[in-house]
Amino acid sequence: MANYMGQRVDTSHSGGLRIKEYWITLFQDNERYWHRQDLPRILSDAQISLAMHAAFPTRQPLSFDRVQRVRSRYNSGTMGVSPVFRSHPYVREGRAIQQCTPRGRVLVSRSLEG
Repeated sequence: MANYMGQRVDTSHSGGLRIKEYWITLFQDNERYWHRQDLPRILSDAQISLAMHAAFPTRQPLSFDRVQRVRSRYNSGTMGVSPVFRSHPYVREGRAIQQCTPRGRVLVSRSLEG
């Protein structure tokens, strides 16, 4: 697959999605899982970073390790899509998952045990 400049785009491990599209998918899926209360499938920022590195093994941009910065761009609509739900960071604490503010304050905590 090539971009508009004819450069090769690596989409081999991301299901055919480009980097920006994969970020958007991860953020949207996380919020969808939160609203459906499918809590075991929610990814923390560290897990999102690992997913990006795994999906694009030949690319090593610093943004893969700066999830909060990319989330901020996504929430502001500067990634080419207006989010239906704002993306939040999630933290796993034992058998609970916490929805946090960008500064780490816990908004809601839910138990992973039904």
